[in-house]
Amino acid sequence: MNVANLQLEGLMMAVASINNLLVHKGLLSIDEIDTALRKAEASMTSEVVC
Repeated sequence: MNVANLQLEGLMMAVASINNLLVHKGLLSIDEIDTALRKAEASMTSEVVC
């Protein structure tokens, strides 16, 4: 397996853990996190998200 894949997997797990903590602490909702991630993805792919 490529080392970069392991690094990306670790980064994704860290982001997922932080998102989970934000939801459990009541700071953000799942929908708010979903919207933020969709907007970030859209900015990388030049798509428009409402």
